Amino acid sequence: MAYTALLLPPAARSTPWQQTALAPRQPVQTLAVRRGETALVEATRGRIWLTRDGQPQDHILEAGQRLAFTGPARLRVSAEGGGAQLRWARVRA
Repeated sequence: MAYTALLLPPAARSTPWQQTALAPRQPVQTLAVRRGETALVEATRGRIWLTRDGQPQDHILEAGQRLAFTGPARLRVSAEGGGAQLRWARVRA
């Protein structure tokens, strides 16, 4: 399985929302969250598959659903089924 890295941009306190389109059959995207940060991840269109390295459960986000992940963490995301739109922000503790 191919992976593409998306490094969340540096921030003083929090970052504005970033958006990424996820095409069907596109390689899995990687989101890195640093220690002391929390990543907010939201599906804005379609369905998104999301998992966190080292944890057994996967998550499926429908449009409008959001999850938060405390770093350090490496998240893997991809479109589930058709295309999807993902947005994320990170907040520094």
